[in-house]
Amino acid sequence: MSNYEKFYTKAWHGMAPETRGFVVCSVSEATHVVFSETDLRLAGKDGENLSNNRVYPITKSVESTDYLIIDDNGQVIIGFDLFIPCEYLKENHGRNVDKRKEEYTTKIVSLLEYKIKRK
Repeated sequence: MSNYEKFYTKAWHGMAPETRGFVVCSVSEATHVVFSETDLRLAGKDGENLSNNRVYPITKSVESTDYLIIDDNGQVIIGFDLFIPCEYLKENHGRNVDKRKEEYTTKIVSLLEYKIKRK
């Protein structure tokens, strides 16, 4: 994975917990996309039926080489990546993911969990 992909994967994991099962990748490897608030603001009306920080599956159109996505209203958007900025993702399949932020969101830790994790 390139430095760009590592940096942005870590940034997305911190900003949007929904992305923690994914890593940033090139468009050719992508199976999903995510939009930041800024991406959707830049897209204007084109991005109004999409949610920021939500991971969307993508597929390739059979008729063309364009990617398609289904928005929050169930509408298919073909070639969305040509007019809506996004980050491309693929599933993390066995790579290390920092789950510490997920597991300990408070400072209270069960002693039983602590003992199990230390073993």
